[in-house]
Amino acid sequence: MVNLFVCADMTIDVWNIVETAGINAKIAVGNIEHADSKWSDWNHAWVLAEVDPNQWVALETTGGYLVYGDENSNYYRAVCFDTPRDFKEYLNLIRDYNNKISYCNSLYDQYDGKAAEYNRESAYYSDMVNYWNTYYAGQPVSVASQSYQSQMAAQAIRVSSLAGELNQITSTINTENAALTRIGNQIVALIS
Repeated sequence: MVNLFVCADMTIDVWNIVETAGINAKIAVGNIEHADSKWSDWNHAWVLAEVDPNQWVALETTGGYLVYGDENSNYYRAVCFDTPRDFKEYLNLIRDYNNKISYCNSLYDQYDGKAAEYNRESAYYSDMVNYWNTYYAGQPVSVASQSYQSQMAAQAIRVSSLAGELNQITSTINTENAALTRIGNQIVALIS
């Protein structure tokens, strides 16, 4: 999950200060520790200020210092936004993406728990069927066999209900994964 919201407000404030001073500025987003990271691994925002024509310097907004290319070239390998409005659109998409990942993770946990319950109850039902086939199948109907058959029917309903719940969770997971993909595509379109 991406989390660069800590530095986002400071970056916007510094961008405003630099632009107000008449210096061309851009908001940069990337990963200052790993040059070739994907957008999902970007975790930091800062300002690039144009100090001379086509000469940019990185302003580390959370630390309040300048970073030159020979100190850390990753500050100059970033996606840049011209305005805070564009940057905020990006942040909103990242927030939506993070929320969707959290929700999907909770759905996976829910699925795992329900699958374990289904497997346990299904195995119990299978054991019941085996017991029925061993001791009651082909035998005359008795009170015990009727009682056991009733218990088996109740267990079959329980297993079927759990299968339905698993199908519902699976459907929700598929829907949420599709939404996650759409958000990811929106982010890629915005930063391309």
